[in-house]
Amino acid sequence: MHPALLIDEILRQIFHFCSDYDQRSLISAARTCKAWKDPALDLIWNRLFCLGPLLLLLPGSIISNNEYIYKEHSSANDLRVFNAYACRVKHISNKQRLRINPSTTAQLPFSYSNGPYLPNLTTAHISIPRTNFLLMPFNLSPHLIHLDIDLGFQKREVDVGTMLCEYLERVHSQCSGLRHLSVRGLANKRLNQIISTMRNLESLSLRLGHSLLSETLLAVKTFPYLSELEIHAGHIEPDDSNEPCQYEDCRTFPLLRKLHIRAQSSLIETMMQHIQGNTVCHLHLELDDPTSSDSSWNSIFNMICLKASNTIQHLALEHHYEIAESPMPIPSGATQNVQGTDPGATSMHFETLQILCKLQALRHFSLDLTLPTIMSDDDIHKVISWWPDLEHFELGLVPQTSEVEADTIDKQMTTASLVLFALKCPELKRLIIPLTIDNLPVPYPLPQIILPSQLRNLTIAKINTPNPIDLGQYLRRLFSQLDCVEGPCDDVQPWIDINHALHM
Repeated sequence: MHPALLIDEILRQIFHFCSDYDQRSLISAARTCKAWKDPALDLIWNRLFCLGPLLLLLPGSIISNNEYIYKEHSSANDLRVFNAYACRVKHISNKQRLRINPSTTAQLPFSYSNGPYLPNLTTAHISIPRTNFLLMPFNLSPHLIHLDIDLGFQKREVDVGTMLCEYLERVHSQCSGLRHLSVRGLANKRLNQIISTMRNLESLSLRLGHSLLSETLLAVKTFPYLSELEIHAGHIEPDDSNEPCQYEDCRTFPLLRKLHIRAQSSLIETMMQHIQGNTVCHLHLELDDPTSSDSSWNSIFNMICLKASNTIQHLALEHHYEIAESPMPIPSGATQNVQGTDPGATSMHFETLQILCKLQALRHFSLDLTLPTIMSDDDIHKVISWWPDLEHFELGLVPQTSEVEADTIDKQMTTASLVLFALKCPELKRLIIPLTIDNLPVPYPLPQIILPSQLRNLTIAKINTPNPIDLGQYLRRLFSQLDCVEGPCDDVQPWIDINHALHM
């Protein structure tokens, strides 16, 4: 054996690679020699996707008819093998339903008073619809840092909610190092109240639907160390989240750097008002309004520029809503009504988007709307001049062709916009635009030198060119690092030909 393989740091680095790509080799390594046993076992048991392997280490534990049966009570000495492996577990996922025979549940040695059973556990993922609540004490550890709970959106029995709240109360009182909490599903009032007291959190995700209480949102705004927040609050009105603070230091969101919020535009604007200036660098906004409105976006965009014009690097905007169909005149010879879109539904005007030109540090921009903003090549040129350091630019994929009104035809972007991105955005790696490519050549001639573009992935709406191979070669000359061209029908032959031409 090479002496280097006896150095623990080198050996663990090699085994760490095996844990990702070759788990069987780790099992063989654990049986090779004493020097390799512990490093290999540490990685094998580091992450468990089910508590089943641990339960089988209990003396007298067997599986019969897909149920775990525990035959006899164990003393502390009987659990030494179990403890030797349990101390290696740092990440656990409780997403597989484990059935324990009811006749043996009284003999199980597990309770909160006897723990912790996984003393070095740092991450726990719990699916409440699948978790056996007899095993909840396994998820309590003094080293717990990250907790992810999926409540589900089905109504449950009262005792299930009670046991979950008891567990979270113990987490709050005993896991002082907890920094990241994610909760999804339907929560009761008691659970909302427990979350409101977890003021040491640095990251919080609350996807609770209508079960999120406005009192919880009020409390979260004052968490002193909170840097990341994801929250779904489409049902909460702005006035409900604007009551006086109950703490002496009522400064809201003092350290917030990342915000993902789904709510009505009025609440989003109110939340932005409570953010401290030049702290947020990542912003993802999902409007829950029933219709489109440029005035709503105007207010939000002005607030973004006021609060984060120097710091925001990632900006993602979403708004999806139902478009009512309206009857159109029946063409001559038609046998049934022709349905069209609601004339009241409009896409965001470019003048509204222009408010964001003040964002100086933007690297990632995504605009995902039911009716996408219509942009011309000149508009694209303006956008690039605002944000020359873009790495990701996305406008959606709805093609801007015959579906738009006649007076917007002259505003359609063309393949000339691709030349602009190649020339002016050297850092761009991902581009998604509603571009339809009909034919070559394009209005602008290609430069003779290799452009500095780093674009790897291009997604467009439609291709109509009869020469997709020529198009692929053309795109290769524009973007020397381009790996693939994608679209809504990227398994159709023209798309295959384009990608083939890229790698010729």
